[in-house]
Amino acid sequence: MSEEYKEVEQTESEAEPTESGADKETENVADKEAEQTGAEMEAVKETDQTETQEIETKDQPEVAATAAAIPSDVFVDKSVYEQIDRRKKGKKIAAIISISVGGVILLCYLTLSIWFSFHFNKNTYIDGQNVSYHTVKSVKNTIDTYMSEYSLSVNGREHASFVIRPEDIDMTIQAVSNEKSIKKKQNGFLWFLYLNDNRKDYKTSYEVTYDKEKLYQFLKNQDCMQEKNMNKPKDAYVVVEKSEAVIIPETEGSYLDTDKVQEVIETALEQVKATTDLDKEACYENAEITADSTEIADRKKALETYLAVQINYSIDRVTWTLDASTFGSWLYYDNRKWKFKKKSVQAYVRQLAETYDTVGTTRTFQTYTGRYVEETGNRYGWAIDVEAETKGLREALASGKSQERTPEFSQVGAAYNKYGDIGYSYVEVDLSNQHVYLIVSGKLVTDSPCVTGCVKNGHGTPDGLYSVTYKESPSVLRGEDYETKVNFWMPFNRGIGLHDATWRDEFGGDIYYSGGSHGCVNLPYQKAAVIYENIYAGMPVICYY
Repeated sequence: MSEEYKEVEQTESEAEPTESGADKETENVADKEAEQTGAEMEAVKETDQTETQEIETKDQPEVAATAAAIPSDVFVDKSVYEQIDRRKKGKKIAAIISISVGGVILLCYLTLSIWFSFHFNKNTYIDGQNVSYHTVKSVKNTIDTYMSEYSLSVNGREHASFVIRPEDIDMTIQAVSNEKSIKKKQNGFLWFLYLNDNRKDYKTSYEVTYDKEKLYQFLKNQDCMQEKNMNKPKDAYVVVEKSEAVIIPETEGSYLDTDKVQEVIETALEQVKATTDLDKEACYENAEITADSTEIADRKKALETYLAVQINYSIDRVTWTLDASTFGSWLYYDNRKWKFKKKSVQAYVRQLAETYDTVGTTRTFQTYTGRYVEETGNRYGWAIDVEAETKGLREALASGKSQERTPEFSQVGAAYNKYGDIGYSYVEVDLSNQHVYLIVSGKLVTDSPCVTGCVKNGHGTPDGLYSVTYKESPSVLRGEDYETKVNFWMPFNRGIGLHDATWRDEFGGDIYYSGGSHGCVNLPYQKAAVIYENIYAGMPVICYY
C-alpha cells in the first residue's frame, strides 16, 4: 500500500466526527485488533462489512453515524443492537397488556355501578331488615305487604302479651319515606365504599291515624292492665341461712304504669313497629333496692359482723357458747340497723333458767357418814334473773363483739358443776342423830353434837337445803318471848341459824325432842367458834333426817 494512500486515509479518519459511544466501541475493537495477525486481507474484509452496515442503517441515523465513525478495520458486535430491539418490543407488549387490563376493570366497574343503581348496597338495613343486594321493587313489595298485614305485638312480664290489629283501633297506614327515597341516598357508582362492615340503617316513615279512645278501651280490657292482676315488686334483702348472711334478690313483680304503657304503645303504632316490649320500655315498677346495690352490700357486711359474735357463758365450772347457730334467727333489719328481737332473746334466757336454775330442785346428797339423802332447796341454789339477763344479753349482742359472760342471777349457789350446786364446802346438820359436820374443800374440819328445834313444842328444825346468810359475832337473838346473847351467830333459814349455846351442859341425843330450841342449831362454844372461823356467807347448809 502506497504512502500517499495511507496519508489520505489517515486524514479522512481524523476529519470524521465520532460520538462518545463510538469511541468506546472503537477502543474495544482496537484492543481486539492487537490480537489479530495483522493480515491486510482481514482489514479489507472489515472495511467491506462496514460499508455494508452503512447501507443497511440508512433509516437509523444514530446507528449509521456510529457505524460511519468506526474505522474500516474495526470489528462490531451485533448483539448490542439486538438487545435494544428486544427492549422496545417488550415495552410495546407491556403497554398493550396494561391497556387491556384497565379496560376490563373499567368495564367491570361500569357494569357493577349500573347494577347497584337498581339494587341496594351491601349492609343496607331498612326497619331492621337486611335488604343488601335487593332490588328496589322487591323492597317495595315487602313494605307494601308489611303495611297490609300490619299488627303490633305487645310483650310483658309473667306471660303478659296481646296483639293490636288496625281494625281494633280504626288504624290507617301510609308510607311517606319509602324504598325509592332511601335508594336515592345511595350512589350506585360509589358501591365500593359500602364494601366495609359498617351497617347502614334506614327507617321507613309512615303517616298513621287511629282512634285513641278505642286504643284506651282496648288496653283497659287487657288482663295484664288490671290492677287486681298486678304484683308489686319486692326489694332485695339479706337473711341468715345456716349462720351465714345471704342476699335474697329483688323480685320484679308485674305492676304496670298504665300511663307509660299507653305512651309506649302510641309511639310504637306511630312508628309502625311490629313489636314492643313493656319491660324493655321501663313500663313496670321496679324494686328500689337491688341485690347489686351498695346498700345491700353494706347490710350484708354489717350482718356478717354480728354473725361472727360468740357469747361464752359460764356459771362456776359449767360453760356453754351462744353463737349465730342459735341467735341468727333473732336478727332483723330496721331503720338501717340490725337489731335483735327482744322476745327471742327473752325466750332464750327463760330456756337458760329452765336448764341451769337449781332453786327448788331435788338433789341426791351423800352424807359424811356415807348415807344418801334427797333434799329440796327452795331457798338455796341458782336462779337467773330473766328480765335483767334479757337486757344484758341484748346489749352484749348489739355491741357486735365476742365476750365472756355470766348470767344475771337473782340468787346464787355456792358452786356449780356437773355433780350439782353444793360443791365441796358445806355444813351438814343430821337432825336424826343430832350431829353437825363442817366440810371444807372435801375434808372434815370439825364435827359436834348439837341440839335442834323442839319437836314437842312444834319448833322442829325444818330439813332442806339452805345457805349461810351472813355471820355475826357477838349477836343478840330476839324472838316474841325471848332475847338471848350469843358469841357466834350464823343464820341460814331466816331466823334459824347455827350459834353457840353456853347455857347448855349437854348436846346430842334426844334433848331436841322435848328440850330443844326454837328452831336454831345449838352448839358447844368451842365447836361454834371453829365453825364460825371457817364458815362464810353463801356456804350450803344441808339439814336432813
